[in-house]
Amino acid sequence: MADAMTEEQEYLLGTDHAELMRLGFQHRVWAAECASGWQQAGFSQGQKILDLGCGPGFASLDLAYIVGNSGRVLAVDESARFIKHLQRRSEQEGFANIESKVCRVEDLKLKPNSLDGIHVRWLLCFLDQGQALIKRLAQALKPGGTLLVFDYFDYRAFSLAPRSKALDRIVEAIQTSWRQSNGSLDVQGDTGQWCAQAGLDVLSIENKSNTARPGSLKWRWPEVFLRGYLPYLETNNLIDADTVEDFWGDWTQREKTDGSYLILPPLLEIIARKPGT
Repeated sequence: MADAMTEEQEYLLGTDHAELMRLGFQHRVWAAECASGWQQAGFSQGQKILDLGCGPGFASLDLAYIVGNSGRVLAVDESARFIKHLQRRSEQEGFANIESKVCRVEDLKLKPNSLDGIHVRWLLCFLDQGQALIKRLAQALKPGGTLLVFDYFDYRAFSLAPRSKALDRIVEAIQTSWRQSNGSLDVQGDTGQWCAQAGLDVLSIENKSNTARPGSLKWRWPEVFLRGYLPYLETNNLIDADTVEDFWGDWTQREKTDGSYLILPPLLEIIARKPGT
């Protein structure tokens, strides 16, 4: 119980059952974009791929199918609760090609030139030493290996149309909360340059986000997040109860208004390759 409470305090979004369900829903919302990115990165059968910051392992399980029995997925996360979830799923589904490990990103030791691919999704935004991590990951890639990073840039673009002043205040509060935790929701603005400075060739930088209409999965994606995160912002005095009430009023109204839409937080996919064959 003490370990679980410590994890809850250390993780900005927690590791409880509600967060597990949110992450599962989020993975499914973005599954098509992830699969496309993995194909573009060249992830394939027989490879050894690192899923860093794997959480409960939703992507790790998909990657295990891609690499097949002749390949291997190394799934790493600092949450023992999430790693146990992945281990249970792996056992239930008969995966023998997933090696899961509880480890802080800062403490992870990787052999040079040992990995064919590295998948880093929604991790860098929580870290304050992203550039140092990219350098270490570049060293761990084999020549010709690829790094795929999927994360946020220009989070302040997240907005409703017609515009909601309450959501604008909430977006500002979310960014403040991330900065207070030494993270950044604009991290992908730097990642491409970090990859180049680490000696990687940047193959592509694509904005995978777009607009969402009421009732769609991508409309529900931020709604599920906000249902759980607004109480945290209010408890920590980053927003007030009136802002929360105004926002949900705006949200409900937009759902009923023809022509309304949501501009999603921009998500950039960066793919970089280590020179050589």
